[in-house]
Amino acid sequence: MDSLFFVLTFLLSLHDLTDHRLPNQLVYGMLVLGVIKDPLQATAAWGGLLLMGLVYALSRGHLGPGDVKLFAALSAYLGWPVIIRLFFQGFLMAGLVGLVLLATKRTTASSVIPLGPFFCLAGLLNL
Repeated sequence: MDSLFFVLTFLLSLHDLTDHRLPNQLVYGMLVLGVIKDPLQATAAWGGLLLMGLVYALSRGHLGPGDVKLFAALSAYLGWPVIIRLFFQGFLMAGLVGLVLLATKRTTASSVIPLGPFFCLAGLLNL
């Protein structure tokens, strides 16, 4: 099951990097995979949805709805104990890469950095 999770995280990261989109079919596939893996731990999707939904509401358009759904799906697969760690790891990695890109003048402060790959990587680190 983890191998399918790996494939989904790879495909989602690729889509987000190239199109700045996280296809619902892949995100929902990951959600279903989490429910199949452990139906009780999959309830963590609600916690992930609540946490990222709050960030989405406060972000004034800087966070996409796909990121919220992806975080919920990752939470469903990984379970309750991982949600907070996943949240901080994903944002920390994105922030560090953003700082490096700014320092090397490969991006500007107004550029959009896709978050999906960072949350997917954090998910893989927490398997």
